[in-house]
Amino acid sequence: MARVTENETVSTTADILAVAREQVLEHGRGLDERQLLEVLELPDDRLEELLALAHAVRERWCGPEVEVEGIVSVKTGGCPEDCHFCSQSGQFTSPVRSAWLDIPSLVEAAKETAATGASEFCIVAAVRGPDRKLMAQMREG
Repeated sequence: MARVTENETVSTTADILAVAREQVLEHGRGLDERQLLEVLELPDDRLEELLALAHAVRERWCGPEVEVEGIVSVKTGGCPEDCHFCSQSGQFTSPVRSAWLDIPSLVEAAKETAATGASEFCIVAAVRGPDRKLMAQMREG
């Protein structure tokens, strides 16, 4: 395997996961765009190896601690954004239909999340940004 110097990227003639292991774990440098594409093109039978490397990177740079967060969607579907990949966009025919979570259900979800020991509770909405209607709904709760 080729060795990485301070400002050099390893050639992809070596296995990309071996390269990533050395470059990221040993030298603390992220992968460049070409290398990331190589990782994304790995065959499915390499997924476990990739996940093991991702776990090693997280432990190396973030430690063993993990924050547990709860997430709930207060508004699902019907988003005005035109994100070509997102099934919540109102721009596309999708089985996801616009639905609002009522405030009592939202409060119950927050209580259930707290009971699990989660340190964070996130409320998301499929919208461009918080409008008056959404903010009024949140204030009512």
